[in-house]
Amino acid sequence: MNYRYIQTEEKGKWIPLAATKDFDQEALKKGAIRATILAVNKDPDHTEDPDDIGYIGPLYFDIDSANLTVAIQSTQDLIQKLRELDVPDVGLEIYCSGSKGFHVIVQPTKFLPSSRVIKRLPNIYMEMARDLYVLGLDFHVYSGGKGRMFRPVNGLRPDGRYRVRITLDELFAMTPEIYAATVTAPRDLQLPGPNGSTAPALQMLFEKARKRVQNKQILRGTALPIDQ
Repeated sequence: MNYRYIQTEEKGKWIPLAATKDFDQEALKKGAIRATILAVNKDPDHTEDPDDIGYIGPLYFDIDSANLTVAIQSTQDLIQKLRELDVPDVGLEIYCSGSKGFHVIVQPTKFLPSSRVIKRLPNIYMEMARDLYVLGLDFHVYSGGKGRMFRPVNGLRPDGRYRVRITLDELFAMTPEIYAATVTAPRDLQLPGPNGSTAPALQMLFEKARKRVQNKQILRGTALPIDQ
């Protein structure tokens, strides 16, 4: 069984929860204020070789900048790069983190051929992030083991702001002032329903990144051309 971790209080213990299709609802029932992005198939605390852990979950990006105008422009640039890689607009999830940036998520059904776990997936996603680099992109979120957590959609932060989903139109009309107003309250904005659209070019980028990780040919730069 695959599972993700949740926290029910700030700096609280990490609690494993089965990564079923009802995970989000179950996590909220248990009072989760954060949850790991990726699911794992083994307990990282009791696995001798970290490379034996399998992961599954969406491609994710965290963009932060002390200058919110920079974060807005960078997120717009990232979206355009993902569009150029065949990701349909309905496959792009965009969230205001509530602090000073954005989260962008692409579900694995858009670029992975199967739903099986993949070893070293956080490293592969880091390589993809390097290929798609924009200013303010945080590479620390691609940690292995238990992984990184995000707050749930409409999750309340200690500073009284919320992590909320926005539309593409809202992103491209965003300003620091609009951002500040947007994160003051939860939003009733649902994700679009599933569709059969895939992103072949993004899948090719994934395979190139996976080969680099497997061959230990990690790219050290950040602003890298997509076709490298």
